[in-house]
Amino acid sequence: MSEADRAPDGDYWQILSDSIEERGRRCRQSLTVKELLEAEDHLDLVQMGELGDLNREIRSPVIQRLGLALCGYCHDLEPHSLFLVGRAEHAYLTEQGQNLEASRLQTVLDREPGALLVSYGLPLHASLVQCCAAAGIPVLASQCNDIDIIVRLGRILVENLAPCLNIHGNLLVINGLGVLILGKSGIGKSDDSLDLIKHGHQLVADDIVLVSRTPEGSLIGRADELIQDHMEIRGLGIVNIKEIYGISSVLDKHPIELILYLETFTPNTVKSCFPEIESMRILDVARPLMRLSVAPGRSLENLIEIAVKHYLLSIKGYNTEKVLADRLALKRARDQAAAQAD
Repeated sequence: MSEADRAPDGDYWQILSDSIEERGRRCRQSLTVKELLEAEDHLDLVQMGELGDLNREIRSPVIQRLGLALCGYCHDLEPHSLFLVGRAEHAYLTEQGQNLEASRLQTVLDREPGALLVSYGLPLHASLVQCCAAAGIPVLASQCNDIDIIVRLGRILVENLAPCLNIHGNLLVINGLGVLILGKSGIGKSDDSLDLIKHGHQLVADDIVLVSRTPEGSLIGRADELIQDHMEIRGLGIVNIKEIYGISSVLDKHPIELILYLETFTPNTVKSCFPEIESMRILDVARPLMRLSVAPGRSLENLIEIAVKHYLLSIKGYNTEKVLADRLALKRARDQAAAQAD
């Protein structure tokens, strides 16, 4: 058991939230050209003439056609991304021939591309080859067309450059809502998750949740491929949820929309009847957080279901505190009216 798990609930929560925030700041933000070549899917990318340094970093998932940059307008080129030379760029370079100014090409390469891509297996202009060799920029060629390269390679870049970290917890889909359940080891996350699955809800990940942030700002949770569809039940071991409850009981991935934090019930602690929904930041994205107290005899799976339904009502605009306050005001007004009538 880690030092964090031995800490009291209040200290554990602070350690957990601080750790998630710190690891989010340090998560991977780049991909080397060598790693891209190893990850690419059916594009048959090859390094032309062994030019450049394969350890150059790609930090942006954007694939940019050179286009106007060859005419000197380079302001829109994002540094540390991939620059694409397609048929139009190749035709322009061929037409310019010896009249193409080396300084213009150098201006393009001064934007620090991670690598240069060439589609359709086209030969590269000699001046561009020389400039890339001098700058240590790798040139990757593919027989695929521009659209295939942009779509397929763009997907790989988005997946590999998305900020990602591991979180100790469980992720389930409850009433269509992606719910990340956090709490100390041994507090009952897996047992409660199993009960929820028996009630018809779906498992995404048990014990370790891989969380990544999409370019749109969503948090996507999934399980590690090695333990996907499996849960560890104390005293029983690892079980296959998909085989036991069927294919509809599991999902590969799902957005995280709500966080539930399970904490040990503390007697004599006064809590508000209308606690405010807190927030927690993961990978610099805020998500609503609700705390649930765990105590012997409490049906926690039912409590979790009610908490999720209560949250769904709140985002639809239903406010329990306001409803009761309105009822109380109405009752007071009726009582006052009755007293005056007497």
